[in-house]
Amino acid sequence: MNEIKALAILFTKRNKAANPLEISEAAKELWQIYGSYKEASKQVPISEATLRKWGMLHNAPPGVKAYVREGKLYPTIAFRIMAVFCYEDQTEVAQAVLGWGLPETERLIKYKLQHPFWTIDQCKTEVINGAIVELILRG
Repeated sequence: MNEIKALAILFTKRNKAANPLEISEAAKELWQIYGSYKEASKQVPISEATLRKWGMLHNAPPGVKAYVREGKLYPTIAFRIMAVFCYEDQTEVAQAVLGWGLPETERLIKYKLQHPFWTIDQCKTEVINGAIVELILRG
């Protein structure tokens, strides 16, 4: 990808149903050209922090990228997983939250951080059980 294509993608496709991995590749390309996300962000209508997140997705594990490409995992959820978990755990966590929204994912992340020795599946079970209890008590 070259600079012109990267700029075009980030100017025209970032708010549309574009391929998230194409946006990620464009962000990474501008980082390489300009030497930092701060300098790259001056070229596009995207903040440095947002551009950095898109660039991080470029380096995500193959499993995470596949889920994003297939539309099974929202990029915002992938960003959050990559910010919290080590590279080796990211695919497992992503798989656990397929089809979940950000609030549910945040609950799982919080639970996992509070219970670092539990598996992600144990944490997922507890989060789901807690949600069921909340629904029963409200009902």
